[in-house]
Order: sequence, then structure tokens, then C-alpha cells
Amino acid sequence: MSEWSVWISVISIFGLLALSSNTISKWLAKYRFPLITGLLVTGMIIGPHVLGIFKVSDIQKLTFLLDFSLAYIAFAAGAEFYLKDLRGDLTGIKWNTIAQIVITFIVGTLGVYILAPHIPMLEGRPRRFVWSVSLLFATIFVARSPSSAIAIIRELRAKGPFTRTLMGVTVIIDVLVVVLFAIILSLATSLLSGTSFEWMTIVQVILEISVAIGLGFLLGRFLNFVLKQNISRPVKTAIVLLSGLSVYIAEHDAVHFALQHYGIHMHLEPLLICIVASFYVTNFTPSRPEFHEILDKNGPWIFVVFFTLTGATLSLDVIIKVYWIAIILFVIRMIGLVLGSYIGGFLAKDPPKTRHYGWMPYVTQAGVGIGLAAEVEELFPEWGNTFFTIIIGMIIISQIIGPILFKRSITAVGEDHTRANSQDLGGERRVIIYGFEDQAILLARRFQASGWEVKIATKLDRRQIREVKGVEIIHYSRISEEELRKLGSDKIEGAVLFNSDENNVKLAELLYEKFGVENIVTRVTDRKYMEAFTALGVKVVEPVGALVNLIEHYVRSPQTTALVLGEEEGQDSMDIEVRDKMLHGALLRHLRLPSDVLILSVKRKGQVLITHGYTRLRLGDILTVVGSKESLEDMKRMLG
Repeated sequence: MSEWSVWISVISIFGLLALSSNTISKWLAKYRFPLITGLLVTGMIIGPHVLGIFKVSDIQKLTFLLDFSLAYIAFAAGAEFYLKDLRGDLTGIKWNTIAQIVITFIVGTLGVYILAPHIPMLEGRPRRFVWSVSLLFATIFVARSPSSAIAIIRELRAKGPFTRTLMGVTVIIDVLVVVLFAIILSLATSLLSGTSFEWMTIVQVILEISVAIGLGFLLGRFLNFVLKQNISRPVKTAIVLLSGLSVYIAEHDAVHFALQHYGIHMHLEPLLICIVASFYVTNFTPSRPEFHEILDKNGPWIFVVFFTLTGATLSLDVIIKVYWIAIILFVIRMIGLVLGSYIGGFLAKDPPKTRHYGWMPYVTQAGVGIGLAAEVEELFPEWGNTFFTIIIGMIIISQIIGPILFKRSITAVGEDHTRANSQDLGGERRVIIYGFEDQAILLARRFQASGWEVKIATKLDRRQIREVKGVEIIHYSRISEEELRKLGSDKIEGAVLFNSDENNVKLAELLYEKFGVENIVTRVTDRKYMEAFTALGVKVVEPVGALVNLIEHYVRSPQTTALVLGEEEGQDSMDIEVRDKMLHGALLRHLRLPSDVLILSVKRKGQVLITHGYTRLRLGDILTVVGSKESLEDMKRMLG
């Protein structure tokens, strides 16, 4: 088999395993485990040290996927630095960053030095050696994991001052730790070799960072140029994501070229280049909304690839060998994190609750820590492998425990914005239309004609509206959870929003986060709100676009369009949930359907299935059916 065929085979197998990993992580999420924990555990199981489905050589063929994912993660991290949103949080970010770096570094250095007699690689070593290795350990303790932070923030839809601060601190620290590591590595090398400290190393580090920042701004200008072009969204997406990968490829080639031809050890941090590029696009170009939309839509599958592959690179046999040392160092790092968080929160005058939970999001470590440890292993082969092994063991522990603590902290401070559990309405079909106008009245009558229980909710005073015969009109004073609950918003199947775009966003967020309403439809007049509605899964109707689309469908398929709009006399369409336990597992071809009923689709767990006669029903499936109104009522009784 050719090398190319082997590579295609490895990619294909990994793709299938990644899909399985995603399914397992979603199953674990039901038991309150973060999604990335499930992805990491699955990756470890399929990796070379457990089931061995993937060998070390296979993983090496997929390292470009790690670079691709890290570039995306850097883009996503830089996009979180929107200066207009962070102005009120800059004080908190500043003091928490300083405290986290200083306290974690000091506690880490002293902790490792004191415990040195109990750590095999440091036992009996000269004091100079112990100090050097303690400094290197402490530097890696400082590293964070933007990838884990972004994944959990996206999963929880977290937003608020706590989230903005922790994201700012995480990204800044992961940039600064590269600088700190370069300085400490130079100092440690001098201590171990007995030579004088080379101050030119600091100059070189500053030059490398300056060049990386400059290249980041150039990449940002290129991304803005691409996003402004009149080309299709898939092409723009491909260019944006592949440009990040090209940064990693170019950096690897540049480092190799400089070392081979000029004997210069240089390092242009690709993470920093991509973060700066994203920061530029987010803050200094009009392309921010489209750039963010591309990042949001592609995040889920990229995180599945990254964390599954990261899990495969971690080994259980490693953690078994050094588990007790790794646990001790993990505890030392935790002490530094807790102290740094409390001191930073105190200096920033954060609320007590924020200070109490402030250390939890910083436990997780990943790519940067592994990369720095690998560099130590390469420079000091005598003891570097043991150092690397201990760091990997500690990172494995942090990757298992960290995401759980991160999720706990976001939930505890009240910045978790996931969908609430929807109510079981027992087959009742209720909808509330928020906003009073002629279109709302017309829509209410259409719902009533289809057998729905419908209300119109408005903030207008009773004296400002007319009574509408047969339609119940209810009033609320402000958009709040309490007011919406009084309206019965916790007991509805659907909601239609006819207010201003700004108020519709507030309503949609509450209906999604507090009541778990699954079917929300809104009218939008300003496209800048589209991103907010899309993130909530709201169905958006843009008046002009909807009219053009309707006319097009009338021309292409007049019969279907008329049927969907309810213009065919005696015909209608309906979504019906399978609630009868006796039908669980039944084949569609075995259902005794009325002769004039047609099943258009089956929706299961958010996915629309391509159906055929041998499709098996499951409890909770939603069938979209079309037929006469009498037959549809028969279908409701049959399935429900």
C-alpha cells in the first residue's frame, strides 16, 4: 500500500472514531460531564496505550490536524478580545493575570524545591540543579488552556464579566508564559552548565515576539481582505481556516531553515500570530460579524477532532508510572492557583462569589504546557524524559478534573446560558405571540383554526389596544423571567416574536435559557441581530427575503407551497411526537396510516432522518405529516 493510501486510510478511520467520540461525549454530558472530558477519555481508549486502534505512527500522520485545530483555537481566543466589551473588565484582567503568574510561579518553585528529596529525578542532586528544574516546573505550572476554555464557554453559551475576565486572563497568560519560559530556560541552562547568563537571549525573545505580532497584523489584514470579497461562504471559511494551518506549517519550515542554514535557534509562536490576527479583525475591521459566524459554526467539529486526537496522544501507562508525583505537583499547582485567584480578585475588587470560584477555570492545561515540556525533554536528554513524563501525568489529571471544575464555576456564578429542560405538555399545543399588531392577530386566528391554544402578549397599555373577539390578550410590564412565567411561558410549545429586534433578542434568551422553549420564530429588521438569534436556534423571518423566497417557491412548486401555506382546501401539515411506548421500534411500513396521509420526515434528537419503509420509530421522534385534517387528528391519537 502506498504512503498516500495509508494516509487516506488513517484519516478515514479517525473520522469514524471522532464521530463515535462525539456520541460518547454527548452521552456523558447527560451525567453533567463536560463534552471535552468525554472526547479526551474516548481518545485515550482508542489510542496506542489502551485498545491500540490508533498506533503512535498513525497519530504522527495526524499531527497536522492538531496544528489546524490550534490555529482555529487561537482565532477563537483572539475573537474574545473585543475591546468595547472588555473596557469594564480590564482592571480585573490586569490584576488576575499578574497575581496568577506571580503567585503560581513562586508557589510552584518553592513547592518543587521543598519536595525535591521525595522526587526521584531530584533526589540527591546539587542545589543548583534542583533550583533549575524547580523553576522549569513552575513555569509550566503557569500555562493555561485556551482550547479547553473556549470549548466549555461555547458548550455553556457562557457570557458575563466572570467569563470575559477568565478568557482574557487565560489568553494573556498563555502568551506571556512563552516569554517567561524563554527567560527561565536560558537561566536554567546557565545554572546547569555553570556558565554566565546570556542577556542576549532576552533580546532574541523580544525580537521574536515583535516579529510574531507584526506577522499577526499582516495575517489579520489578509483575513479582512478575504472576508470583504464577494465569494461564497464555504470558500471564505476554507481560506480562513487553512490560513491558520499555513501559519503553523510556515513556522515549522522557517525554524528548520534557520537552524540548518544559519545555526540560529528561533521560535515564532504560531499561537501568538493567529491571536493577533483575530484580535485585529475583531476590533479594527468591519468583518467582525462574519468572522465570528465562521468561527461559531465550525467550532463543534473542530473541538471533536482536537480533543479526541489530544486524548489519543495521552497514555494511561505514563500516569500509572508517575501518578503519585503527578498528583503532588498537581496539588502544588492548585495551591498556587487558589492563592493567585484570591489575591488577584482582592486587588481587582471582585465580588466575593467571583473570588471564591475564580481559580476553578484555570486548572485545565493542554497544548502549550505539553509543547514547553517537550522542549525541555529535547534540550536535556539525560533527565528530560522523566520531566516530560511527570508533566504529561499532571496534565492528564488536569484535563480530567479541570473541565468539571470549569463548568461548575460558570454555573455557580450564574453565567451558564444553556437551554433549559422543556416541559412535557402532554400533547397540548400552546403558543404565545409576543407583540400586538395586525399580523399577530391574523396569525393568532390561523393558529386557532388549526386547533392551537394561542395568546397574544403585549407590553402596551390596555387603553392603547382594541379588543379582538375570540383572541385572548395578556399584558406584561417588563421582559423578565418572573413576568414571562406569569404569562405561562413555561408551558408553551412555541413562541412568535413581533417586538423590536432588541426586545426580541431578550425574549428569545429568556425563553431558551429559563423555559426551554424549542420552537421560537422571530421577525428581524436589522441583520446585525442575526448572529444572536442563530446562536439560540431561533427561526428567523426576514420580511423582504421571505417574500422573494415565497414567490420563488410558488413558481418552482406551486402545489407544495400552497399545501404548506394551508391554501389547499381540507389539507394541512402537522408535526406529531411519538409518545406511545408500543410504537417504540416499530417499522414505518407496519403503521396503518390513513390512505390520504404522507410522512414527509422524521426528526430525532435534532437530526432530520431520510426515511424509508424500514425506518424504526423511537419514543420522542417528531413526524412531519401531511393529509386531511380529519386524518391528521387520527394520526395524533395513533402516535400519542
